[in-house]
Amino acid sequence: MARSYTIPDLYDAHGRVPRGARVRAYRCDTHAFVEEALVDANGQATFSSLPEDVDVSFHTLWGGTTARRDNQWFFSRVIQVSEGGTGASDADTARTNLGVASDGTRWAFILGG
Repeated sequence: MARSYTIPDLYDAHGRVPRGARVRAYRCDTHAFVEEALVDANGQATFSSLPEDVDVSFHTLWGGTTARRDNQWFFSRVIQVSEGGTGASDADTARTNLGVASDGTRWAFILGG
């Protein structure tokens, strides 16, 4: 399963959205590349294939041959069970909400939209 995330509005040193900026997502545990997105006209980039169980870091790079290269880092934290990230306050209820049995096998469930 995957989660989605939209980075906060991104602006360069002059308060403008950096044109052509690319944002790459990396797993914080293994530093493996996950997904890449372009910054839109509003200064945001949206990801849809991020791991649900691992914090993710985002590296944004823009500029090039005619402009100074610049970059910025963002982080997306996975909210833990104790912080209400699953809609539960304990592990058993979190398992139920996620559709995972206590022995670790996955139950079948349908995501609503």
